[in-house]
Amino acid sequence: MPLAARTEAPLDDNPFFRTVWRFNALAFAVGVSLVTALAAYALYGTVKRHVAPRVTNVASAPSEQRPQALSPSTIRFGGLRDLHVGRTVWAPIVTQETYRSGIAAKATSSNRNYVVVELATGRAVQVFEDNAGLIIEARAVFGERDRRQPPRALVFSVATEDTNNDGRLSRNDALGITIARADGSGATRLNVRGALLAVHAAPDEEVALFVRDQTSGAVEMLHVTAENFAITQRDTIWRRPADGGSSQE
Repeated sequence: MPLAARTEAPLDDNPFFRTVWRFNALAFAVGVSLVTALAAYALYGTVKRHVAPRVTNVASAPSEQRPQALSPSTIRFGGLRDLHVGRTVWAPIVTQETYRSGIAAKATSSNRNYVVVELATGRAVQVFEDNAGLIIEARAVFGERDRRQPPRALVFSVATEDTNNDGRLSRNDALGITIARADGSGATRLNVRGALLAVHAAPDEEVALFVRDQTSGAVEMLHVTAENFAITQRDTIWRRPADGGSSQE
């Protein structure tokens, strides 16, 4: 009598193998999710480092919700530099902030004031009354090339208003010019708007400022007295030509 053929149940009908397959599928899905998450985190770190590097001289603009007063935790004394060698040094007052820009947060370090220190007496003079403005440029004007003589004046390019309404103070806002004595006292805001290009000693103990209009691109030269900061001469030395050629007054 022939033996009956033995019939075996398919593997996918076997409860044990079904459990093993389900476990393997779940483990594979968890592994893929973990690898994807790690790759995304690494990509985010790369983008953050290269797309959103540390920048300088960008600060939050004051508003009703964010007044000009700065938290002590965000402000520090910057690096000292020689001003009048052997006599005075100066240093910026710096704030550190972060702000959103695009896909990442940017860290910024900004100069908000300057302090001039006499080495012999320890007397320190803060140039600006408060730290509300953003200092884009700080220049000392020397009559001689070496710094064994005191500078004639200190000149600052400053943003005080968020004129482009982007919520920040930066060099993209309308800039003003402030001039002070060599010891940091007597800071005076000049009736000048524009980006400070250069400063030079001028005849008769005056200071020559070269300023570019931020709208037209025209460049002015101004002579300012070192004694009372009066503007004694003001000349437009270059204008942007309409035809692309050179233009000079």
